[in-house]
Amino acid sequence: MRRRPVTAPAGTRVGLTSRGVSNGVLGTSHAYHLAGPTNGTRDNGKRSTEDRVRARPYRTVRAAGGIISEPGEVFVVSSPAKDGADAGPTASRPFLAIRAGPTTGFDLCHSPLRFPPLRHFSLPSSPLPSYIPEDSWCKNRRTSAFLLRRFDFASSRYAEFDSCRPGSVMAEYFNNDLDDIVEDYYDTGDFDYFDNEFVLDDQQAHGNDSELENVDDLGTQKNDTSASEYRNGKDMQGIPWERLIFSRDEYRQMRLKMYMNYENTSIPRDGLEKECKNVDHKSTFYDFHYNTRLVKSTIVHFQLRNLIWATSKHDVYMVQNYSVMHWSSLLRRGSEVVNGAGKVVPTQKHRGSSPQQLSRVQISTMSVKDNLLVAGGFQGELICKSLDQPGVSFSTKLNDDGDITNAVGIHRSSCGSTQVVTSGNDCFVRTFDAETFVQLSRLSFSWSVNNTGISPDGKLLAVLGDDIDCLMVDTQSGKVIENLKGHLDYSFASAWHPDGHILATGSQDKTCRLWDVRNTSESLAVLKGKIGAIRGITFSTDGRLMAMAEPADFVHVYDAKADYWRAQEIDLFGEIAGLSFSPDADVLFVGVADRTYGSLLEFSRRKHDHYLNAFL
Repeated sequence: MRRRPVTAPAGTRVGLTSRGVSNGVLGTSHAYHLAGPTNGTRDNGKRSTEDRVRARPYRTVRAAGGIISEPGEVFVVSSPAKDGADAGPTASRPFLAIRAGPTTGFDLCHSPLRFPPLRHFSLPSSPLPSYIPEDSWCKNRRTSAFLLRRFDFASSRYAEFDSCRPGSVMAEYFNNDLDDIVEDYYDTGDFDYFDNEFVLDDQQAHGNDSELENVDDLGTQKNDTSASEYRNGKDMQGIPWERLIFSRDEYRQMRLKMYMNYENTSIPRDGLEKECKNVDHKSTFYDFHYNTRLVKSTIVHFQLRNLIWATSKHDVYMVQNYSVMHWSSLLRRGSEVVNGAGKVVPTQKHRGSSPQQLSRVQISTMSVKDNLLVAGGFQGELICKSLDQPGVSFSTKLNDDGDITNAVGIHRSSCGSTQVVTSGNDCFVRTFDAETFVQLSRLSFSWSVNNTGISPDGKLLAVLGDDIDCLMVDTQSGKVIENLKGHLDYSFASAWHPDGHILATGSQDKTCRLWDVRNTSESLAVLKGKIGAIRGITFSTDGRLMAMAEPADFVHVYDAKADYWRAQEIDLFGEIAGLSFSPDADVLFVGVADRTYGSLLEFSRRKHDHYLNAFL
């Protein structure tokens, strides 16, 4: 459902920001507003007339982290003259011009690739303050989506303004939700208003666009995308590129250029490119099958992305807000399995265990296996639930300091029992018995542990954390037996090949390293990401394929049997909450976290008939 336009009469003051940025988008020292004629009234608590920005004519107002106008609408913004008289001209095309001095102004453009033709007009030459200081204009992240160009009103020319190098701050915008870019053109934006004169309630802000209204009689989300719709030209995520001012390819190029990978170390990466394997990404192992917005993943901590787990080709578990949801791809229906928003009360008590009642648990990580669901919390919580029994089996806090639980895992020990392994910012790796929930061991490390992985035979424990090296630990003695060197930043993802010989580790240096545990003097291969850290890795149960996920936009599927030189690149938009193969590897699920286009993507394994292969 398309949202109703938001209109405001002259005199209404609206903040140029969206979602909680209270001090304006153009700098940290001034409040900027779209405004009709004013009489020196407050602008977000600032009364100076020189700190006020005017806009006229004042028609439809929308915001996407700054000033955006639809084609045909005009927002001409300039500072007032010193006597308070309006100084803004009119123009026939949408643009934003901000007075920065007697003869110089700045304009902010929504799209780096499709800058609309501008018409500028001379302004009074009275001295005025700089509204976009070179050293601070881009500190506010909501400015980061725009290009800054300097315009000389005397010569009626403008040039790229390059001196403040907005790079990383601009990228901060591109690292955020996809709908921050498109909401103005698709009517999905929210507003933050600094005055009570013009306020949208929740119903207005969302245009009555509820999930209920978007579900047809068969229980199918109208915004969902099927394989047949995709083949007929619909975007697999339902993004209406035809209605936007830029194409999908143009936006992809923007993302590739602007996305900034988060890094914890400053170690030079100069020689890393030479180490990376030359891979052919033209293979297709999985075809798009379905995308649903009826369930949407949410991410509590931006570095932790193990939030999607499939237990069959039709059953997927995912984190959504405070809950763990189950999605049936067969029934196209979601249901809540664990609710951490209220009280979490364990239903089982075992001698030697220490259950605790929890509340308001923000789930930061998750694992599902052998009919057991384990979730870790942002304040160090641990929740265990048997999927065939009602209620929560066990819950506790792993530490008293509220250190986040970074990873949880379920595995079979060398003696055949099921165990739960947890790791977190308290620098401990704990092992629990999955039947009694008694703590079996606790290993201490000198840095926060971000991820662990038990080898298929249960004898080796891979430990990754806030250190560039990864450790190999003997599970029986708890002693470090190998130090895996090669990564240049902290690591957050790992996976073991089913044969137990190959370990894959993912780092914020944008690489996945493959290690043969029979010879760990150097990595077997280095696989390169496209834009960011490797935050998720998984192998198919048959050992044929390995999938790895970047923080956003890209999932890579490698042919392990072909020595990883053949791969498929899945190109999407949005933050990736997790990925999971179904146990039979027939389906690959990918969770996308985005306010508007958040969804669960389903890809089906391509299976060619031998007869058809003869014609390929």
